[in-house]
Amino acid sequence: MQEKYKYLLKNTGILTISSFSSKLLAFFLLPLYTSVLSTDDYGKYDIVVTTLSVLIPALTINIVAGVMRFCMDTNYDKGIVFSIGLKYTSFSCLVFGVVTFIVALSHHIPAISSLELFIWLYFSTNVFHQFATHFSKGLERISDLAISGVLGTALSLLLNVLFLLVFHWGIRGFYLASIISTALTATYLCVRACAWKYIRFYGHKEYERKMLAYSAPTVATQLGWWLNSSFDKYMVAFLLGSAENGLLSVAYKLPSVIHTVYNVFSPAWEISAIKEIEQENVAHFYSTVFSYLNAVLCIACSCSIVCIKGIARILFAKEFFTAWRYVPFLLLSAVLTSNAGFLGAILTANKNTKSLAQSTVFGAVINIILNFVLIKIWGTVGATLASVFSGYAIFAFRRFVTGGVIFKHILVMVSVAWFALGAQSVLMIYTDLYFIQYAFLFAIVMLFFKPLSYLTKYGASALRRRR
Repeated sequence: MQEKYKYLLKNTGILTISSFSSKLLAFFLLPLYTSVLSTDDYGKYDIVVTTLSVLIPALTINIVAGVMRFCMDTNYDKGIVFSIGLKYTSFSCLVFGVVTFIVALSHHIPAISSLELFIWLYFSTNVFHQFATHFSKGLERISDLAISGVLGTALSLLLNVLFLLVFHWGIRGFYLASIISTALTATYLCVRACAWKYIRFYGHKEYERKMLAYSAPTVATQLGWWLNSSFDKYMVAFLLGSAENGLLSVAYKLPSVIHTVYNVFSPAWEISAIKEIEQENVAHFYSTVFSYLNAVLCIACSCSIVCIKGIARILFAKEFFTAWRYVPFLLLSAVLTSNAGFLGAILTANKNTKSLAQSTVFGAVINIILNFVLIKIWGTVGATLASVFSGYAIFAFRRFVTGGVIFKHILVMVSVAWFALGAQSVLMIYTDLYFIQYAFLFAIVMLFFKPLSYLTKYGASALRRRR
């Protein structure tokens, strides 16, 4: 195998343990959350966290994106890049702190009354964790990222059990467990990178201008992704109630299987896409990796659809069980958005953040329009279907912009698999024909047999070399 494939596979392997551990934690803590919290409490918590997920890039101008990209560029001083990023992340926490204090005094939002301090701490710890993570990526400290993921998982598990089951702190314990575990993992990354050595007390206007020009369009990208993944929750909460949004929020946890697969791969892929952008035969490299990625994603999606009811019986307590019907389309949406993310890394490598933003906003507009239409027709299932069309719209836009970086015959094969997953989702939601479900799974495995066999061979070869 060529060195570029070895490098990508090695980084992916290192990050697998941490990514899987964090996603599996979210998976296995579901019974705890659904037994301790009501659907109404969980729905309100999810709305707060969802809102913060868009405020973070907006208030920081998503400077972390520029930190990672410019740290990987040998023409830029890493200390100056780090200091510019630190300035913007610190200022965002100060601004949000002032806003939170004003909200607390005014009492205009009863749903978060007495939780304002927890919300500010959640915001601040996540801002610095993102900064530490992206800086570590820029330094290519892959092992540190992997260890931090395992550390964060262990802390989160311990603290959730302690605060929810032992101390019975309810929603405050839920926030506090996340705050402490996030803060400690960010601290670990900073210590490992000796972050204090990169602090500079002098500015560099040209660096700052270029970093902002790169990062600012990604705020629109983040906003678009937020709308794609979160607008349906607001619509469901508004049209169908917070309890129904609680069901949808829980349903979103199961597609973490797909997101886990991609998130294991994504950090390593971002680095490889940047490193290989100027090399010869880059289209062959991108196309090969694309086919491997979809072999894993599509099979994981099909398996998850087949098993969804059984998984829901184990993980969804009491009235949350009915949320399984919302999962199949969310699984397919996760496959499509992961592929859009794959092309997004290529746009990032080209420093084409403008097209990155345009594609995501385009998908968000489609998502908003379809949510208004489909929720009225099919209820919450309609919201999940809107996510499918939105994810495909983003992928199609980025495919057009990137041109021929993915070979057409591979795109045809992958498109057939996506169509099959859509049909499988419809049949799972509205019928009990399990034999057809297994037929779809078998067909998708056969469709990707060649790339799957290559992946198996390479994985076995890597294990033998380590031994």
